[in-house]
Amino acid sequence: MAGFPRTPGDVVRIHLAHDLYAYGRMLAQGVTAYYGRFDADGKCPPDEVVRATVLFKVMTMSVAVTSGRWPVVGNLPLSGDLLQPAVFFRQDPLVAGSFFVSVGGVERTATQAECEGLERLAVWSALQIEDRLRDARAGRPNRWVEIVKIR
Repeated sequence: MAGFPRTPGDVVRIHLAHDLYAYGRMLAQGVTAYYGRFDADGKCPPDEVVRATVLFKVMTMSVAVTSGRWPVVGNLPLSGDLLQPAVFFRQDPLVAGSFFVSVGGVERTATQAECEGLERLAVWSALQIEDRLRDARAGRPNRWVEIVKIR
């Protein structure tokens, strides 16, 4: 159903190919966790999905869910690190060596070393996420991840 709000804990099914599905879970502040759980029929029970490893957490355009592209297949309460504010980095493109860490939307200056291994503060589209999940499944680098790496 289009137009419904995203709710933390919602588990969404993501169609990647004819016989390949992946899953995500809505967190707070527009962040979604994406799991390393893939299947051929898109019928994995939500409680099984959330036992899989989280591959990455990024901000995602809400239209992926509100349009019905990624249907909600369940809702389970968040726990553990999924309740913690997401941590991202930002790099000032105009000032060399200028880095910031954002925790739950609160930003502070940081070193490049502190930013290594963090996701860049960006909002990803459904297509970018789907590409990234297909690449993760195939064990290959993702072009979108390469574009947003620390420079």
